[in-house]
This record gives sequence, structure tokens and C-alpha cells, in this order.
Amino acid sequence: MLRFSKEDYLGVTQLYPFTCAICNTEFQDTLISGKIPRCPSCYPPQLKQGIIELEVQDWLRSIVSPSTILEVNTRKVIAPLELDIYLPQFQVALEIDEVYWHSEIATQGRRGRSYHIHKTEACNILGITLIHIWDTEWIQSKEIVKSIISTRLGILGTKIGARQCEVREISSKDSEIFLNQNHIQGFAAASIRYGLYYNNELVAHLALGKNRFKTNTYEIVRYAVKTNTSVAGGLSKLWKIAIQKLPNNATILSYVDKRYFNGNSNGVIGLQKVKINPPGFYYTKDYKTLENRLRYQKHKLPLLLPTYDPSLTEWENMQIAGYDRIWDCGTDVWEIQIQKRG
Repeated sequence: MLRFSKEDYLGVTQLYPFTCAICNTEFQDTLISGKIPRCPSCYPPQLKQGIIELEVQDWLRSIVSPSTILEVNTRKVIAPLELDIYLPQFQVALEIDEVYWHSEIATQGRRGRSYHIHKTEACNILGITLIHIWDTEWIQSKEIVKSIISTRLGILGTKIGARQCEVREISSKDSEIFLNQNHIQGFAAASIRYGLYYNNELVAHLALGKNRFKTNTYEIVRYAVKTNTSVAGGLSKLWKIAIQKLPNNATILSYVDKRYFNGNSNGVIGLQKVKINPPGFYYTKDYKTLENRLRYQKHKLPLLLPTYDPSLTEWENMQIAGYDRIWDCGTDVWEIQIQKRG
């Protein structure tokens, strides 16, 4: 379990005077974790916190029974830390991570590398599933987020058995449409694409692709089910067909985003968890759009930023360009080797 050290808090309360080089506003700020201070006039605070959290609460109350206990803003479960929403009957908790209020600079370093995973691991110890939702996801992909939560609660509108479905190979275009509508991370290119069709409608999709870094290694690029739908045995049925396309002794990897998923479905089809990747981060400039950090690797910055100083780190250059960052919960890596077939 991750714990905060004293170093995590150095500089949180110590204020220093600054003058904005753009508008000459004088202000005070901290220097925690090498943070470059931001002028409050050029980068004003965002809207009031909590609006989306209230929306999620209202929606949950509309789908659970009246007797379901819904604890909000509780510090009793993983004290002294707070959980935004906790449903004890389901052993499920939700964190509504509004990007502005959970970004590193906006919170003066209090929402750094360990913050989100620390809560997740504290819940895991108690057997509680914690789902982290970024407010941008609720705004942009609300039905997908609802479906993920409903699946964890076992409350879904449509339940289908895989035996009722037909397996078909699908086009890249059909894959793109389905994943953008039903997967929280949207479309990703893949060379092996199969779907389950129920009454001629695509209801589940598995996509595999080559790993960019290892030979004879593939990845489960995406697995998605139609929103508000359960397809019992769907992954297993697609898996048995898809792996027939792979070369002998191929290794297959699956990267599980721990903000949302636990990877248990990987175990059902034979994969084993082999590695835990630490939290990563996304960059944001407007707190409405998140950008993959790989786009802003240091060697790419001279062509991407209006000003670039090679003597500074990637993070320092990004701060000067007006970017903040938000940390996720890392990924679990699952793996299986397909044995040679006769």
C-alpha cells in the first residue's frame, strides 16, 4: 500500500512572492514538487466544485432500490481519506475526480503521483471496488461511464448469453464506430477484430493487435460490450476464435486501467497478472481536454511548444507553456502464451 512521505508535503504552506511576466500581476504561490507558479489573472480558478458529483448521486438513486444506502463524502471507510460516494451493499465506491480540482498545479501539489492510487489500494484492502471518474468523461461519454458503473453494481438493462450470438469478423470502420460508442478509451487500431452479433446487431467486440516493442507479442487492444448490456461468456467465445489468427507460441498482453477495471475477466480466459505499472499522467491546458503524455516527450517539445528551454525538464517546459497534469492509477499487466498447436 502506498503511503505519503513528509517530502510529499514540503512547500504546500510556504508562500513566495512572484510577478507575472505577462500582465505584471503580483501574487504568492508555493514551489512544491518543482511547480512553476501560475498567475491567477492569466489562469483564473475554474467553476465551483461538486456539480457533477451531485449528478452522479441523483443518477445512482434512480437505478438502485430505495433501501440502498448511499454514503456521500464519507471519511469513515478509509479514514482519514474521503470517498465521494460509497454503496456498502455493493462494496463499490466512486470518486468524481474533477480534472481542475484533481490536477497537480491547481491543487498546489496535493493531487500528485500517489493520491488516486493511494485511495484505490486502501479500498482494495477492504474488498471495496473504487472507480475513479474524471468529470470530462462524465460530460463527454456519460452513457459509457454509466454502463461501467452499472456493470459493477450488477444493474443492467439487457442480458444476453454468448450462445445466442453469432461470431463475425468485422471491418476497421465498424470497429471504430462501436468502440467510440461503447468503450471509455474509444477506438484503437487492431489487426484482429471479431464481434458478437445478437439479432444481427453488434453487441460485443474483441480487438487484438501487434505489440510495438516485442516480436511475436500481441495485445488485447480493446474489449467492449454494448452499453447497458451484459453478454455472459462473450469474451471467452470471441477469444477462442481470435487466437486462431495468432502465430504459434505468441505471447498476448493486456493492460488494465485501474481507475475503472480490475482485470478479472482476463483471468477467466487464462491470462495471469505479471506486472503492476505505477501511475502515469495526462496533460491538460484547459481542464476540459486531456492529452496523452507520450505526445509531449521532451525530444518532441521544440516543435510543439512556443518556447522551449533544453536546460529544463519536460515538466518544467510544459508548465511554462501553461499545462497542468493529472495522475491516474496506473495499469496492471496480464499475460499468456498461446501454446503451439498441432
